[in-house]
Amino acid sequence: MLTSSCYTSDNPQCQQQKKQRLQILKADEIDALYCLPTFNQTEREEYFALDDKLLRYVRSLSRLETQYYFVLYLGYFRAKPVVPQFHLTQVRSDIQYLSQRYFLGKKPQQVSLAKATKSRVISQVLAQLEFSTLTPKHSAALQSRLFDVATIYSDPRYLLDEALAFFSQQRIALPGYSTLQSLVTTVLSSERQRIEDIMSKNLSVEAVQALQSIMENKGELSNLSEYRGSARGFASSELERELNTHQTLQRLYPTLKALLSLLQLSRGNMIYYASLVKHRSLYKLRRTPKWQGLLYLVCYLYFRYRENNDRLVTAFCYRVEKHREAAKAYARQRVADDLEAVRTKLKEAGSILRLFTDHDIEDSLSLGEVRKRAFSLLEAADLDRVSQHLCQNELDLRDYQWQ
Repeated sequence: MLTSSCYTSDNPQCQQQKKQRLQILKADEIDALYCLPTFNQTEREEYFALDDKLLRYVRSLSRLETQYYFVLYLGYFRAKPVVPQFHLTQVRSDIQYLSQRYFLGKKPQQVSLAKATKSRVISQVLAQLEFSTLTPKHSAALQSRLFDVATIYSDPRYLLDEALAFFSQQRIALPGYSTLQSLVTTVLSSERQRIEDIMSKNLSVEAVQALQSIMENKGELSNLSEYRGSARGFASSELERELNTHQTLQRLYPTLKALLSLLQLSRGNMIYYASLVKHRSLYKLRRTPKWQGLLYLVCYLYFRYRENNDRLVTAFCYRVEKHREAAKAYARQRVADDLEAVRTKLKEAGSILRLFTDHDIEDSLSLGEVRKRAFSLLEAADLDRVSQHLCQNELDLRDYQWQ
């Protein structure tokens, strides 16, 4: 049902062109876009409706078959802005409806229109609906628009949707699918060439070798892949892996950042290119053209390094907080232990104090002798703990935390 001859042609040149075009839509999506509409009774009344002016124009056409074709093309184009390919034998239900409503039961002969007549009828239908076909001027304007869009987001389907929006806004009949493929392919090829020129001129030989080494080494790329868990779940092995990733990418990151600044890619494009590394197999990544594959890897590593930094900072903050909580718990336990020890030693501390009020002890007794007697009642460490408690009245939590 497509207007482009290359879509179904067996011509070798057309087949070669088809291979070079991007496969943007699946077969069922192409069919939904271009297939001949199938109307129910209500839809026939809507899409085949003719006002007095249109009806007079239809009846002014010379042959009955031409009149039928005009009304059929008009209704189908109203349903979707595509010029379909069909024969009268395919639309018998619609012919039956039209014969009863507009042609007093007269039915056309089952013939195809001559090429020149068909082209004239389609032009008349488009003129009545104030539509036009795609011209070189339109193509140039659309390409210019798609070039701008490609710098924002280079997904082929996104560009195709932009092209469809352009046709709708400009009231242009939708061209064949192969034409859309060629437009999108041309725009993406131009964008890739722009990117390749910048990368080849601004990436040093050492940087290219480093990137190619990462791409060729499956183990290294796997080690650099995104950690799926939470930063709070970092075991020592995962934390070590992230640190190794940081060490590997730290040397490359300034080069990647400077290159992306020169490329002037939108964030959406960068995310799109990075996703191709995440979701494609390494085999497919290696088979992409050199600079295209390196571009995907550059975007992927750029985001991976930033994510790596975020995860390391989060992990560091989490570990520090856990350490601080452990220190607090340790301090509380030490305070509790020391208070319990003080309570059990206070009795002995009282005996030590009596050494200074005992009149049986002569004043001539040396301090050393007094200390010996005190330490026989209470060990030096316990005595120090009790005295600290009596002097301060409370234990210093921060001191224990630092311990």
